[in-house]
Amino acid sequence: MNDTADASSKYQDSLPISSDVIMEQLDNWGIAYTRADHVPLRTVEDSKKVQGQFLSSEQGGGHIKNLYLRDNKKRNVLLVAEQDRQIDLKTLNTKLEQDGCPSDLPSA
Repeated sequence: MNDTADASSKYQDSLPISSDVIMEQLDNWGIAYTRADHVPLRTVEDSKKVQGQFLSSEQGGGHIKNLYLRDNKKRNVLLVAEQDRQIDLKTLNTKLEQDGCPSDLPSA
């Protein structure tokens, strides 16, 4: 594994919850999971280069992208989408409100 600090590891302590705490909670709840350590994947293109290491869609896996956003009230928002899904950040706030999700994401 690459020991180079990236944004994910550099700011891990500033996140509302760490990955270690999430895994501990999953253990406490008895939820099985498999941890997959890999180099930081900054883009979908990076992810596609290593997809063979993970479960295929046919095996119950899926390939996603995570967008970490912050709204105008400085609340963290995690948006998870299929890897090839186009996300229009300019209209995201309106779409979330229409779906009943309280949000105050910036329009751009």
